[in-house]
Amino acid sequence: FEEGKLYGREEELSEVMNAFRNLKTNERREVLCITGDSGTGKSALAMQMRKPVEDMGGYFLAEKFDELQQVQQVPAVFSALNHFCAEVCRRGGSVLDNMRERLHKALGSDGKVLVGLIPNLSNIIEEYQGAADTSTLTAPELTGQAAFMLLLFCSRQLIRTISCPEHPAVLLLDDMQWADELSLQLLEAVTTDDEIKSFLVIACYRDGEVLVD
Repeated sequence: FEEGKLYGREEELSEVMNAFRNLKTNERREVLCITGDSGTGKSALAMQMRKPVEDMGGYFLAEKFDELQQVQQVPAVFSALNHFCAEVCRRGGSVLDNMRERLHKALGSDGKVLVGLIPNLSNIIEEYQGAADTSTLTAPELTGQAAFMLLLFCSRQLIRTISCPEHPAVLLLDDMQWADELSLQLLEAVTTDDEIKSFLVIACYRDGEVLVD
């Protein structure tokens, strides 16, 4: 047996990969749900996408919700975006320079509100450095409708910039049955935003523990 290979799920993996390939041709947003009992390989199936997605020029973001941290310092969706920013910095060179230019154009000075939740963003856009020390917009402290709407707007702008037909993005969220409220609100905002293209959300959760609307 080949280490890391998932056996007996070839048909399901093919369906998941077809959903990704459609992003390049249809330039749309999709939500793919993978359900099942605990230990049935939901996460392993989705994680099989990472290498082929990256080989095809896409971005693969992943995070896991925690049953014991539903009111956590950094909601899972923002944590996934933070890991993505760290990976961009790790790659450096033209990848970093291109992403810096595109994000700065899309976010402007308003993007500083994201630094409390996505601290690695300040390593891409240097002028945001220090914003986390003064920003009041960290997850537990969000107050006021205006502040909340600005946070959602900048989050959508960030994802609009990351995801494009040339570089489709996949966001894998595991254990969605334990999702925090802020992550759910952000997911609703981005999956209903017509300006976001070539973006696939994969939601893994246990049968019977999530209400699908």
